[in-house]
Amino acid sequence: MKRINEKPGHVSFGQAFKDYWRGYVEFLGQSTRAGYWWMTLLTSIWMVFLVVFLIIAVFSSGIFDIYGTTDKSFGPLIVALILFVISTLGLFLPNLALRIRRYRDAGLRGRGFLVLWAIDVVIQVTGNVFNLTNIYAQLATDPTSSAAFMHTYLTSWSTLVTFAFSIFLFVLTVLPTDTVLVRPTSISFVKFFFRTRTAAADSEQATEPDEK
Repeated sequence: MKRINEKPGHVSFGQAFKDYWRGYVEFLGQSTRAGYWWMTLLTSIWMVFLVVFLIIAVFSSGIFDIYGTTDKSFGPLIVALILFVISTLGLFLPNLALRIRRYRDAGLRGRGFLVLWAIDVVIQVTGNVFNLTNIYAQLATDPTSSAAFMHTYLTSWSTLVTFAFSIFLFVLTVLPTDTVLVRPTSISFVKFFFRTRTAAADSEQATEPDEK
């Protein structure tokens, strides 16, 4: 199967739709801003529709009618649940693949994203575990105790890191193609996370002002 490598200015809604499904598990290509945001908008609208449908189905089913004044009908609720579960599971992989292609298009390598994501998950889990193991201790101690201070600090720190990571990834989705590319370098750490520009690209950029 041909790898998806979208080019700026050449991606319509139809092309984005085809690439989205063609690249269901394609994590190695590149998706432009248009290719990413067209499908992000479409899938978001679909999921919002399903959530609204599910909420309406829950209340119309009579499940909350504790007095039995209305007949219970679970048909629409079952349909809504099935559609919601299928859509959530079915769109997970193509959405993840689309995001990684968009990050790569901006300059972040897929492996770099996975490492950053893993670090973010570890930080979130660490903060949650610390919260659960100290909540009872905090209730029994003075709020100004060192335990309460460390809990507040770590919880705030993990939340801040997660928020910063989310902002970083969002910024990547709105950047033009190859914005975060770095110059050729021997630093393995940088090359692991970001794609590097070729020597030819650097040479072309350097001579561009002289040609004008």
